[in-house]
Amino acid sequence: MNRKRPRRLLNLLTALSALLSVAALAGWVLSHHGPLRDPYGFGTATRHLWLYDGTLGLEHFLPDHGAGAAEHDWGWNAFHVAYYRHFWGRRQEWTSCGIRLLPVAAAALVLPLVRLVSQRLRRERRPAGLCRKCGYDLTGNVSGVCPECGKGVGA
Repeated sequence: MNRKRPRRLLNLLTALSALLSVAALAGWVLSHHGPLRDPYGFGTATRHLWLYDGTLGLEHFLPDHGAGAAEHDWGWNAFHVAYYRHFWGRRQEWTSCGIRLLPVAAAALVLPLVRLVSQRLRRERRPAGLCRKCGYDLTGNVSGVCPECGKGVGA
């Protein structure tokens, strides 16, 4: 098996995770500048994709569908991060779901931060006689500069 494949996959996941965290943070900032709604629909139903108060959500509304049973309201909320709610009654029916963006951004930042810290620690733990930046063997080097990367060698 190719030894570079897992590292490339981890690099790709790290980059996608960092991108997701930046997008979630941008959405969170935008959501505090006023509600953003994008209504779209077909037939008699209306759907809204919205960004408000740090939450990205989707709502689905059905118009008056005649006399119905008593009103019902059902849903769940997972630690105030994600939620789902469904309401149906005499005059309307709607479904709403959403996710808070700040916890998503924080969770997506974990992998890039762990990778960054581990890379810094790995560089600092290089044995004596090796370049701290690239790991090149500097035995016999008298110039004080790494010939591989150009970093100055400290005393």
